[in-house]
Amino acid sequence: VRASVYVMAAPLDHSRSEKASPGHRKLPWLPAAAGVCAATVTLITGCAAGGTTASSAKPMTPRQAVNLAAAQSQRISSMSTQITVNVAGAANVTTTGSMQIQLKPTVLMSAALNVRINGKTIPLDEIVNSKAIYLKVAALSQMIGKPWLKLSLAQLSGKLGVDLGQPVQSAQDGNPLNQTSLFTVAKNVRATGTQVIDSVQTTRYAGSYTAAAALAGVAPSLRKAMGPELKNVNGDVRFAVWIDAQHQVRQLTEVENVNGETVSFTINITAINQPVNISAPPSSQVAGNPQSLLNHSGSGGGVL
Repeated sequence: VRASVYVMAAPLDHSRSEKASPGHRKLPWLPAAAGVCAATVTLITGCAAGGTTASSAKPMTPRQAVNLAAAQSQRISSMSTQITVNVAGAANVTTTGSMQIQLKPTVLMSAALNVRINGKTIPLDEIVNSKAIYLKVAALSQMIGKPWLKLSLAQLSGKLGVDLGQPVQSAQDGNPLNQTSLFTVAKNVRATGTQVIDSVQTTRYAGSYTAAAALAGVAPSLRKAMGPELKNVNGDVRFAVWIDAQHQVRQLTEVENVNGETVSFTINITAINQPVNISAPPSSQVAGNPQSLLNHSGSGGGVL
């Protein structure tokens, strides 16, 4: 969930007096994720030579299985997911919910999330396209007088000092399964059994990698997209990934340390290459960028 989802909900709780922790992950594709990346391995074709039977085929190694899944993830045009992200440290935040993501021909994302912080749960709906983020949160709705707030990515980037447009415009940054590409640099990946995930038989693979190895071993496009986040990761990143017989990732988990906080997340893929319905809210229900909110955000007040 690193480059696929941006978790933007915690600062919307105006009852909080403390600032958001710097270790709080933006998972492009939680957005930021991120959604939450790019093709990084050569697709290993699975076609057997003439006359070769399944029983005589050489068993696939764990590394080959993970490489195949990383390559296969780049062929996905849309997906539906369930996500859970836990941040434990100076801030204790749990985010759960569902996401629909269209990767081709353009990147679109919608999310229905619940963010639990300091014992309080904040519902958050979000829609992202190439030009804007739409947020629906009760605290904001009361302030702006309409259900949805529209935030221009160009204007928001200027206020926050970061480029939010590129992760949304690029399919490489919108695919949460690009996380699998990082797993290909692990030296200790191993098969740890089988499990049925949402009625689909899968094999579980586990391992670990370091941020330095990931930055050195992945494609330049992926390094550019995920490098800033990876540089905040300390020590080993532990992962597990569940892969089906078609080399599709059905579930993945990661646990890592980010600026002194422990971040763990789970992505469960509930549908692959099925139609998704994502559209911006009706204009009558949307308030544009209120300058006062953007100014408040830029001053460290934490509206976003």
